[in-house]
Amino acid sequence: MFKTEILWFFGTSLTGSLPAELAGLVNLQQLISFETALSGQLPDIFTSLKSLQRLQLATSNFTGTIPPSLFLAQALELISIEENKLTGKLPTLVTLPAIRKCFLIFVMLLRGWHF
Repeated sequence: MFKTEILWFFGTSLTGSLPAELAGLVNLQQLISFETALSGQLPDIFTSLKSLQRLQLATSNFTGTIPPSLFLAQALELISIEENKLTGKLPTLVTLPAIRKCFLIFVMLLRGWHF
């Protein structure tokens, strides 16, 4: 088991998608991929990441639906997934007791989502 706590990719030319193997990083507290060339569908891994507090996947090329497990991650304090091409229904944020900041507005307005 890895003890990785932070994965941070900022402004890199990384390509490809986030691997489902990230679910094995059970100590991961921060997953940050901002302004990268990463793309594809987000893996449905967030219930495995019990320590994840900060998820920033903004300004990339992620597509598909928002994984249901994202809104079951109990330690999440910050979600930033704006400026992607994500679709689907947005569950209530009440399911996230630790949430303090949520940056979904840009995505929601583009897709016609409502509060």
